[in-house]
Amino acid sequence: KWYEGFAGVCCNGESKHRADFKEPHELCEVWEEDTEKEKINMLEKNRNNFSYWFHKVKNCGIKVPESVVIEVPEMVQRSFWCYDSGLPEKEWNKNIDDFLEKNVIKIFDKNPILFCKNATFSNKFSFKNCISRKDNIKNNIMEINYAALLLGAGGLEEIVLREVIPCDKFKTPCIYEGMPLQSEFRVFYDFDSKKILYIENYWNYEYCIKSMHNATDKIIFEHERVRLERDYEKYKGEVLKIVSEKMKEVELIGNWSVDILLDEKGNFWLIDMALAENSVYWDKRKANGCI
Repeated sequence: KWYEGFAGVCCNGESKHRADFKEPHELCEVWEEDTEKEKINMLEKNRNNFSYWFHKVKNCGIKVPESVVIEVPEMVQRSFWCYDSGLPEKEWNKNIDDFLEKNVIKIFDKNPILFCKNATFSNKFSFKNCISRKDNIKNNIMEINYAALLLGAGGLEEIVLREVIPCDKFKTPCIYEGMPLQSEFRVFYDFDSKKILYIENYWNYEYCIKSMHNATDKIIFEHERVRLERDYEKYKGEVLKIVSEKMKEVELIGNWSVDILLDEKGNFWLIDMALAENSVYWDKRKANGCI
């Protein structure tokens, strides 16, 4: 008795609609009820979703970029599969266009340039697709979702538009097609015991250099290595103190990564979070104090 919401298919062999693409509200007598409780259960299954954790930390006392979350209906999610959606090209294009026009475009009236991601994925390695305006938001979110599908990252159920953290690109060099290479810290935090497990330099040289394939990115990263490592050593104590103080009242459970960015003016921003087990640099032995 189930409906596969991501692809939009009835998977119940007893249903007359089995194997059909159906809308979630088109319930038949042998499907489970589409209740608010079920929506909550689905959200709990992916606690990495931006909408799950952001409202829990946005007033914690650490600066966060102003953010808007737009829930994406099942049919529009399916349309992001484009030619693999099972829909005619004209139909999936119209579904996306209509949804963006009704729910997303107007948000740019207040801020003409915004950072775009989906519920779990931003594809920072192609940062040009993250910085969005009215005229390129469709292309950008389609590129982000396409990459998410290829990598199995998911997240199509939400579009997230965020304030762009100010940065002078003449002062701070960029990698990954336009991403300012600002110092970042990844703190692993246990919300059950309310304690910090450990901290890592987000721009760990040995890890990051291996994943860089663009020659220019490598040259810039090599050049900025000293600055990034100096900032990490200089500010990690302050970052630990801030996270330790501000996370105490946050109502999450389990182990999480908390990403802190240091901007050019010396401000700390909480820019991202994820379950520790899904985060780069997570090491159970280190968390348990074994190494």
